[in-house]
Amino acid sequence: MNPATPTLSTAHSLGSAALNLIIVLALIFALAWVLRRVRGLRNNMPGQISIKATLSLSMKERVMLIDAAGEHLLIGVSPSGITKLHRYTKPLPETVVPENQFSTLLRRLNPPKDRSNA
Repeated sequence: MNPATPTLSTAHSLGSAALNLIIVLALIFALAWVLRRVRGLRNNMPGQISIKATLSLSMKERVMLIDAAGEHLLIGVSPSGITKLHRYTKPLPETVVPENQFSTLLRRLNPPKDRSNA
């Protein structure tokens, strides 16, 4: 019997377990990153309160512009609470978000297909 065989099997098992652990941790971090990026998608439901804009100031603090029953409020959100910073009396103009250059390039390279021939 070769004495190196059990050691190789044990090393292979430990290496496989470590690789699986790294893959699981990478998936957890990737999912957390994606969830932070799509934070605005959950606000698409119609209601009395909607978030118009948000600006992160740090990892835990941000400033948000909300529309609450037709009234625009600028609020500060931090771990210690929410503070009203300003109340707008006049309606704010709708802003047009400039289109991303990458999406323009992608649309140009991959034009929509004509579905009438399908």
